[in-house]
Amino acid sequence: MSSQEKIKLNHYPEFKTDKGINDIIKYIKDNVLPSGLNKRQKARYLEKYDDKDFKVANGKLFYNPSDKLILEVVKPVDRQKRIKEIYDDPKRGLGLGLGAFYNQISMSYLNIQKKLTDAFLRSQGDYQIARVPRAIINKPITARVSNERWAIDLIDMNSYNSILLNKGMKY
Repeated sequence: MSSQEKIKLNHYPEFKTDKGINDIIKYIKDNVLPSGLNKRQKARYLEKYDDKDFKVANGKLFYNPSDKLILEVVKPVDRQKRIKEIYDDPKRGLGLGLGAFYNQISMSYLNIQKKLTDAFLRSQGDYQIARVPRAIINKPITARVSNERWAIDLIDMNSYNSILLNKGMKY
């Protein structure tokens, strides 16, 4: 499914209210159109929901265009709960960034826009992500052949009085 198709589906007017989603569920289960639709609206309704892409299970509406993709159409009342579920999941939620977090949401649910996920993350407050530093092991440097490594500290002895110290020797 392309992102354009997903954007189009997210903006279906029927998905904006609980009543709209319940009407779709009722239509799919009982084949009863919602009341108050004119002829043109009925034709559009039939065109959208007569194909077998939408399914109902356990009182929930799912968009299922292929075997690999099943997205739940979330009612507006349940949106915050669904976002919170993914936010609390350590593998999918926190620490991904705004775009990646929305991608995780859109891979599971339909009818949750990016602005809702951004507002949810901002309402959670500040958080910091840190990686555990890799353990540093100080290994001794060993020479494998003679004269491989030389370590010499040089000290300037000009400031010392050579006559009084060390029998006149500078070392």
